[in-house]
Amino acid sequence: MNDRAVLGFALGAFLASIADPMPVYAQTGASSLVPRVALMAAADPAEAPSEPPPTPDADREAASTRASRHEEEGVSYRSVGIAFRESFAPPVLLEVALQNAPRGIRVPQVSLEFGRRRDGFQVTGTLTYSDFGFHGAFRSNGDPVTEYEWLDSNLKSVGLGAGVSWSSHFSDVFAIEGGMDFGLGALFGNVRRTEAYPSHGNNPNGARGWAPCSTPTVMGGTGSDSPAGDFAGPGGVGSYCGAPASGFTDPDTRNGQQYHVNYHNWFNGGGLPAISWRLAPRLSFRIKPIAQLVFRIDVGIDFGSGIFLGGAMHYVLGQHGSDARN
Repeated sequence: MNDRAVLGFALGAFLASIADPMPVYAQTGASSLVPRVALMAAADPAEAPSEPPPTPDADREAASTRASRHEEEGVSYRSVGIAFRESFAPPVLLEVALQNAPRGIRVPQVSLEFGRRRDGFQVTGTLTYSDFGFHGAFRSNGDPVTEYEWLDSNLKSVGLGAGVSWSSHFSDVFAIEGGMDFGLGALFGNVRRTEAYPSHGNNPNGARGWAPCSTPTVMGGTGSDSPAGDFAGPGGVGSYCGAPASGFTDPDTRNGQQYHVNYHNWFNGGGLPAISWRLAPRLSFRIKPIAQLVFRIDVGIDFGSGIFLGGAMHYVLGQHGSDARN
């Protein structure tokens, strides 16, 4: 082969290699070869295949998984919380059953609440402590003006209850609820009764123009005002702090002159109830600032304790249901 033929052959081989290059390999171990193009792809993440973009359904599921104040339809939400209420029975309400009640009665209540909410409807279980402590002068229906009694109560109650409510919300944050609460409790403690007299206000145990009489100093004698001269009339102090039939006091009966005598409850043949009860329609303003926290402001009337105002705070434990997203 002459020089011109060799040169032509070399030039053809060069042009062929440019048009269809041979694969180039790089040594990666003792006996393995990896195509250089694969190494280049591994070294450059931009060249790796990308994941498909999220679909609208995936976006919605991800948003539901994240903490959200929005409550999904068909999903139940469980919560636990604490509530406080203060009921007030004003004199005008007490005088439905009494001739005269110079002062009202306040009943503070604290409850543990356990809630289950679904589609705006909530069922709540409660464990409630109530304080029915009060003192003041009261007169029963049909009694003369000289028959006021000073009542001193340390009654307490612990009971179980339930409530149901429905809400109509303005947004995921604010809602108005209407509901009804029910409950029964065991009532314990005492109500002590003592004859009372009109007072000038010098007796530290008195209030609102009335004070408890002091016990007679002799058997069958009349009681007295304390301190002396505190009686404000009319008439004499003996007409209010009368003499018991015998001894220093009459027992717990409808009539008589009682001095520091405890009312008997139903179990002891008396008229003092042994249970407390709750039947309370309410209107509430519900606030949910974040997914896990709910506040509630309550107002209503409890037929077992009076008009009330209160509030509650709940922690949302979780959710479950056929549509719940975990």
